[in-house]
Amino acid sequence: MTRPTHGIRPTVAGLGAYAPLVLGLTSAVPRVAAALALTMALAGCQAREDPPRPSSTAHSPASQGRPIGADADARFYAVAAAVRFVRGYLSFQAGRLLAEQVPSTSEELRAALKRLRVPPASRSRQAEIVGARLERIDASSARVTVRVRSVDEQLTYPLPIDLVRRDGRWSVLSAGDDA
Repeated sequence: MTRPTHGIRPTVAGLGAYAPLVLGLTSAVPRVAAALALTMALAGCQAREDPPRPSSTAHSPASQGRPIGADADARFYAVAAAVRFVRGYLSFQAGRLLAEQVPSTSEELRAALKRLRVPPASRSRQAEIVGARLERIDASSARVTVRVRSVDEQLTYPLPIDLVRRDGRWSVLSAGDDA
């Protein structure tokens, strides 16, 4: 068998079971995972609801490709409002929030949540958001599908969220297809 001639020596392979300790991987992986989780959590908490900046299109050539600027901001804010709502709604169902505390709700939906009876069995269920996808958007409404995973039942289901834009802010008008 010939040895490689490219000048790289297989020193790490010789470490065997001690490679993670020598390279510091056992402590680095949890730190990287924790930093990534913290970054994602902070990004979700710091989402702004500022109105999009106006842009002049009077002398601009026809746009080709993905929109940049105000349209992209509106898409981001619609998805962020839907995810914020679902996070609050799941906490409401678990008994950790009152109906008035669920974020990004319209007045109509907030009134419906106040009338909603939360069964005691749902207070012990655990659910988490696993994804969100913008289905459609226009100047005054949007639909976002948020994927929720029930930890207890090992089941993932789509939750369609209908949003309306009022006074420069996205608010959830209805959740689920039965609304």
